[in-house]
Amino acid sequence: MREIIVHEPGGPEVFQVEQAPMVGPNEGEMCIQMTYSGINYTSVEKRRGNYHGVVMDWSPPYQAGLEGVGTITEINGRLEGWSTGERVGMIKFQGGTWSDQATADFSEAIHGTNCFFNPQSAELVFKIPDGISDKKAAAIPVSFLTAYGILKPIGEIEPSDTVLVHSAAGGVGNAATQIATWSNATVIGIASNEDKIAFATRMGADHTINYATNSITTEIDDICDDTVGIDIALESIGGRTFKQTLAVMNESGSIITYGVSSGTPGIVTTPDLIFSGVSIHGFHLLLALLNEKTRTSIMDGITTMFEMVERDTYHVEIDEVFDMTDVSSAHEYLESRNSIGNIVMAINP
Repeated sequence: MREIIVHEPGGPEVFQVEQAPMVGPNEGEMCIQMTYSGINYTSVEKRRGNYHGVVMDWSPPYQAGLEGVGTITEINGRLEGWSTGERVGMIKFQGGTWSDQATADFSEAIHGTNCFFNPQSAELVFKIPDGISDKKAAAIPVSFLTAYGILKPIGEIEPSDTVLVHSAAGGVGNAATQIATWSNATVIGIASNEDKIAFATRMGADHTINYATNSITTEIDDICDDTVGIDIALESIGGRTFKQTLAVMNESGSIITYGVSSGTPGIVTTPDLIFSGVSIHGFHLLLALLNEKTRTSIMDGITTMFEMVERDTYHVEIDEVFDMTDVSSAHEYLESRNSIGNIVMAINP
């Protein structure tokens, strides 16, 4: 079988499509023939060697791929309610979904509605409804559940909230815009060009800011009448953007940071917190699943995710589909910042 391996940190060229023996599942595991996989910015950070997990080591060499969908081909052991031939999606935090076949360990799993999470193997597996294609299902799980986890159990979003979404045309940004709109909050979406601004508006943003041509702080002050400020901000850029975000929050607002795409961490001092009253939270999807206080909400979010897609209250925007053998080009495109929505890898379509 084919699998994508990273042997050393570097640019998109370090991805290697290699052959490995096809093996059956161990006791307490299932095998999944993969059809499509999502490609998200986490894989860029991991590939560069800049992404260091709290609970596991992602140092090369490693199998690439965080999320994907496929069909169960074999189950070794008793797993009530699951059977071969079913279509499933998975988030495999240790990697391995960019492969013809992936395995999932259910031996010590915590079960939810049509899903299970194994804290030991760091794997989340869920059933895909009949009306949703593999390609569409592969595009959204990490993006949607990250945005859902930030806005629901962490941000505790209310209809009266004003939500600031950086990178509003990206995977998580698009999901956050739609979830916040679905929650009847006011959304301010920030993006880098007019095409992305138009997309954020189409996805439900009430206000938009092109940061390439406008001042974020000035525009938000105008939108919020200089006094109200932002209630919830999703921040994944760091550096100067983090500081600008802090400046536009209201005195009881929350910044939830979930990435450092600029490569420069955001810096905050204790006086910043004391005299602003702002709360700052970190979010990582795996840690939210490991935490008993947030796990149930995240797993319930899978049902919400598919219900929104089926009811057309959530739009899945697939920008490009790249073949598994063209993974380097996929990363070049992702890093170009030209993508809108989600990028998907075709494995066995």
